[in-house]
Amino acid sequence: MTGPTGRQGDQRTVRVRAVCKPCNNGWMNQLESKVRPYLTPMVTGENVTLDQAALATVAQWLTLKVMVVEHDAQNTVLTPQADRSRFRDTLEPPPYYRLYAAHNISADPLFFLRHSVCVAFTLEGPNPPLDDTTKNIQVVTMVAGKVVFQAICTRINDFAIEDRAMALGFHNRCRFWPNPPELMAFPSRPRLDKERILRVATIVERYVAASKVTWLD
Repeated sequence: MTGPTGRQGDQRTVRVRAVCKPCNNGWMNQLESKVRPYLTPMVTGENVTLDQAALATVAQWLTLKVMVVEHDAQNTVLTPQADRSRFRDTLEPPPYYRLYAAHNISADPLFFLRHSVCVAFTLEGPNPPLDDTTKNIQVVTMVAGKVVFQAICTRINDFAIEDRAMALGFHNRCRFWPNPPELMAFPSRPRLDKERILRVATIVERYVAASKVTWLD
């Protein structure tokens, strides 16, 4: 039986060797340069207003980070290879990625926590099948300076975990992908301290504690 797995700590200590040199020096580097004008003021806490094109670029950057950090443990990967290849070619985040951003007011400028689990609602197993992966729910929470990013990836048909274990004031207000707003001002409420960041980051545990699910090996 498998359950939540987590990794917490300073992002400067997270080292994942899952990227080939041509990709790292090519399209990934181009994306890092493209996002910098939007990401830098968010990290430093400067006032910035992002339009839909800017939010799409931030969404692409965050998707890339999630796809890289989920390989910190090969047995907890959620995104199938086919979806990673499609993202490389199109820069379109997978449709089951939901992305959030909020204002960090804690004393911690860097924070990283990832949880991934495999859940099925019937004895027949996950729907859709896992393909070449082992998990179908993943939550990645990252703090970078003054911004809290979260990616919730749920590969279960007709199901979104944040609809069942919502952190009010965050999941109902801070999503910027998919369906980005016309404009998003940052920083803005909610403002998350350390306690609220941990509550947002542990959505998987709260859902599991309150639900009847079938865990799969």
